Amino acid sequence: YRHKPLFYASIFCILLKPDLILIDHGHFQYNCLMLGLILYAFYCLLTAKYYWCCIIYTVALNCKLMSVYFSLAFMAALIGLTAKKYGINQKSKIIKQCIIYGIIVITATFIIWLPWMRSLKTFSSVL
Repeated sequence: YRHKPLFYASIFCILLKPDLILIDHGHFQYNCLMLGLILYAFYCLLTAKYYWCCIIYTVALNCKLMSVYFSLAFMAALIGLTAKKYGINQKSKIIKQCIIYGIIVITATFIIWLPWMRSLKTFSSVL
């Protein structure tokens, strides 16, 4: 597995910084969950699992809105890696893939918000 050293290095860094975890859980509330999902989405991006990257990033975005800061980076990476995969001359395939990415994000968001969409009162109270 070619990404194993990266995994072990990140685990080692996390174990060396327990104060970061304590501050995150105590003050900022669940940043570790959001950052873990962002890291997993980035891993999916590195291993060319682009659909899973869209799903995991959408879960992170709906978990904590602070992950919106990573949205431009993920969007640019997805578009760039898709253009690299198909070649810059095949614009129709690139656009088709970007539309599929958008459909995946919208579908995942809809599934996440589905429990609160049963009534307008419930939906507006969550918003």
